[in-house]
Amino acid sequence: MKKLLIFVFAPLLCIGATYFAFLAAATAVVAEAMPGWAQDEAWGWIQGTPQAVASDPGLPGAPSYSTGSFYWEPTGYVGPASFICMLPVEGPARMSSCFGDTEGRDGHAHTGIDWATNGRQGRQVWTPYGGQVTFAGWNYYLGWAVVIENEGWQVILGHLCCGVKGSSSSPSGSSSLVMSEGDLVQSGSLVGKSGETGNATGPHLHFEIRRCEPDGTCHVVNPNQAILPGQESLCPWEEFGDGPPSSCQR
Repeated sequence: MKKLLIFVFAPLLCIGATYFAFLAAATAVVAEAMPGWAQDEAWGWIQGTPQAVASDPGLPGAPSYSTGSFYWEPTGYVGPASFICMLPVEGPARMSSCFGDTEGRDGHAHTGIDWATNGRQGRQVWTPYGGQVTFAGWNYYLGWAVVIENEGWQVILGHLCCGVKGSSSSPSGSSSLVMSEGDLVQSGSLVGKSGETGNATGPHLHFEIRRCEPDGTCHVVNPNQAILPGQESLCPWEEFGDGPPSSCQR
């Protein structure tokens, strides 16, 4: 009987070990392409598990990031400031989701502003903010994305072209980005083209602003209430395009 059990289970154990070894190797390959701080979160990224975020008591309803797949560690860059109050995507465009919107989001507040591009990809996207490009690449949830930082503020532009809809640990198409990490850019500079990559329901641009503290914690800020370096007065972001959807009327 003992020999029979060995004969039956030994191949199964070998197959199981090979399977898990393959998974571990595949995970390692993906993890190596991620920033060091994210490697421990590799399984969460691959499986699409949203990272938990804490509530920022200073900004009710806005999350605070210090880790996870939506976090980009601030570099501390300080340089020439420039700002243009402008629709950051080529029109025609329609505002499809406002800051804090919870409609269709399982109760989670939207961390930025979205402008839908009428079902079309490939519209030009510009940065309204000048600084250093601290990220330009693929993100699990935002697809092709760019992060621009200056004086502790981050501006994030996401769901850029090109690729298919759906969260993914690897690019689903070729990048349209014309910026690279480390570039110093001025407001009005071309970023790339609009798309629907990452966790998107259709072609649109995601625009987000964060304020980062010296300890590296970054807080999402309502763009309508933010004054970025080089910005002299509030910018009416939600008035750009065809105006906000009914769910954003406040």
